[in-house]
Amino acid sequence: MISVIVPIYNAENYLPQCLESICTQTYSDIEIILVDDGSTDRSGEICEEYSKRDNRIEVIRKKNEGPVSARNAGAAAAHGKYLAFADSDDWLERDMYEKMIYHMEKQNVDAVMAGRYEDTGKAVKEVYHGIPEGRYDKSSMIKHVYPHMIVNGSFFEWGVFPGLWDKLFLRDLILPFLFAVDDRIVMGDDAASVWPCLLKAESIYVMHECLYHYRQGTASVVKQRPDKETERQRFRILYQSVKSRLKEYKSVYDVEEQWRKYVLFLMTPR
Repeated sequence: MISVIVPIYNAENYLPQCLESICTQTYSDIEIILVDDGSTDRSGEICEEYSKRDNRIEVIRKKNEGPVSARNAGAAAAHGKYLAFADSDDWLERDMYEKMIYHMEKQNVDAVMAGRYEDTGKAVKEVYHGIPEGRYDKSSMIKHVYPHMIVNGSFFEWGVFPGLWDKLFLRDLILPFLFAVDDRIVMGDDAASVWPCLLKAESIYVMHECLYHYRQGTASVVKQRPDKETERQRFRILYQSVKSRLKEYKSVYDVEEQWRKYVLFLMTPR
């Protein structure tokens, strides 16, 4: 029923905790697709070790081409009715998928999203989407979700958090949006598929329960800084490619100004 996709690059220190949290889920009807994106540490060996212990695991080994390419390789191999994602340095509550698929099927929606724990190692913070808990059909999404989906009030509060990993998607809905993301994008790549996908969705369910542990480290792509021209080019690609995608849904709701503010938010601390 659920395909869980885990892109992996040099995550040997955290990967076992991530995989344990997926393999021991209380909801067991899952396939686990591990995509080793050319790791140079023991990540590939750890993936193989887990695949020998759990026959639900498929390991894909590929050359390093970045997070978008790795995620799409996993999505292309997925068979589940629903798609879920996890970052290799994070971990899940044991009943995450049991609770999410319960709402997905009971509420008959295209996507379910949960809250998250932001973990710095010294402190843990509960974070929820800026949209009230409950089911939203298309008309209520237009009225209550889209106006605040990217920017929810002050600079900067999320409406719907842009991560893929705190959500469960209908596979047929999310796939085209994953494959449409420019694989040169290394920051903002989740947002590039999540928000256009939600504009297409006919219904969603928002949970105000934290089920995902988001590790706040110091080595993430967001915190890495290449040379200035490379940064400029990355932001140009992100802004223009997603802007054109969002324009396709302008008749549903125009979020172009919200998107501009999001990109400015990414740029400001840089």
